[in-house]
Amino acid sequence: MNTGISNSTLSEIFSIFSNFPEVEKAVLFGSRAKGNFYEGSDIDIAVYGEKLDFKQLLNISIALDKIELLQAIDLVHFEKIKEPELNKHIERVGIRIYDLAMVSKR
Repeated sequence: MNTGISNSTLSEIFSIFSNFPEVEKAVLFGSRAKGNFYEGSDIDIAVYGEKLDFKQLLNISIALDKIELLQAIDLVHFEKIKEPELNKHIERVGIRIYDLAMVSKR
């Protein structure tokens, strides 16, 4: 699936998540995951982690903002989503871009 995100950018994102052991996995969703994005489409990422708190999410967002991109990265904490339809969408179309198990096997 073409997400319109370069491998180097995905590597940077992976590296950032690997610095936060509370992140169990991260999933790309929205137009980037469905393949119907346009050049200016934002990058929607759901992070999973029961132990993630607001401060950690803020620090992750700050780190992601330092990546030089033309698009914004929108981060959501999957376990905190209160809209069942959004959860279903993420589970249905999401593309896993990070998994703590991937880091453990390196």
